[in-house]
Amino acid sequence: MKSYERVVNSLQHKEPDKIPFDLGANANTGIHREAYINLKKELNSKSKEIEILDIITQKAKIEEEVKKTMKIDIDGIFPSPPTNWKLKRTEDKKYYYFTDEFGIKWRMPKKNNLYYDMYQHPLTDIRDSGDIAQYEFLDPKDDMRFKDFKNKISTANENKRPYMINSNSPGIFELSLWLRGFENFFLDLAGQNIIAETLLDKVLYFKMQYWEKALEYVDNETFVVGEADDLGTQNKAIISPKMYRDFIKPRHEKLFSFIKNKTNGKALIFFHSCGYIKELIPDLIEAGVDILNPLQYNAENMNLIDLKKEFGADLVFWGGAIDTQNILPYGTPEEVKEETKRNINILAPGGGFVFSTVHNIQADVPPENIIAMWETLQQYGNY
Repeated sequence: MKSYERVVNSLQHKEPDKIPFDLGANANTGIHREAYINLKKELNSKSKEIEILDIITQKAKIEEEVKKTMKIDIDGIFPSPPTNWKLKRTEDKKYYYFTDEFGIKWRMPKKNNLYYDMYQHPLTDIRDSGDIAQYEFLDPKDDMRFKDFKNKISTANENKRPYMINSNSPGIFELSLWLRGFENFFLDLAGQNIIAETLLDKVLYFKMQYWEKALEYVDNETFVVGEADDLGTQNKAIISPKMYRDFIKPRHEKLFSFIKNKTNGKALIFFHSCGYIKELIPDLIEAGVDILNPLQYNAENMNLIDLKKEFGADLVFWGGAIDTQNILPYGTPEEVKEETKRNINILAPGGGFVFSTVHNIQADVPPENIIAMWETLQQYGNY
């Protein structure tokens, strides 16, 4: 099978010739620049300057040579920055700084500089919902956001790979947190409901406008739309199930139904949320999620056997192949192989599984462990 047919079979809960493999098709299935540099050396890949796909998390763009060497089955289509925003990085003695297109300020330490962290939010000091109306997003339909879509989709088609079209922002809930500030927005949800709902609706409309134009570029019968909203911590949900159902779920439903209606049902919704989310999974299915990522199985009550049994008929599992908090960075290659084999045996039967790590491969992951994971997929990933 070619990659396109292999992935489509898996998305339809059929068993293809082998488990499809993703590395880097989504913002949450990638690899940190440091780990990527080391992996390229291990693969004896030609030395090139690493292109950063996401400045905040410092994820690397996967080159075509590496895709072919590692038999990666899915391409990621990512929007470009809009016309009226350019990356301007400043620095002082301790930090590098930049301000993103939403007005959120970020900084990264000069020592041990692995990621940027947000430290200032543009809507921290608003007093009422009218102040939110004064805040303006940069044009979600700006042509510059889509300048590479045709070429990237054409490349995916030439290589017989399916593609995931990715969002222009964090999720509805997550971007609201980032804009307002975490403490402020949690208090809004608990008390100042009109502020919370006004902001959530503004983010929802921004995202719907983006998707309206992004989906015009689609030319395949089956493709994946990448969305996200982190809803879980290591041992509990970030907000209560009731609060999710009252405020976030109706907007997820509206966004996902909009996307599916625009594509006559061809689009499959890939939804990323880390952590403990098991009690919310039925709600996500009702909201229109088709694919769940990343299956953080070392979080509370996220046992892979239980997830496969309870939700494997309704969801494609994209991830869960190997734990990136403990085993992949700190285990031996043999431990990585054993864990990967175990998870394949749980998740692969019946299809509905795309092999990917539990979230991005972090900077401290040894390249020999990445190779051990990949070799295990090659050995045990055939149906």
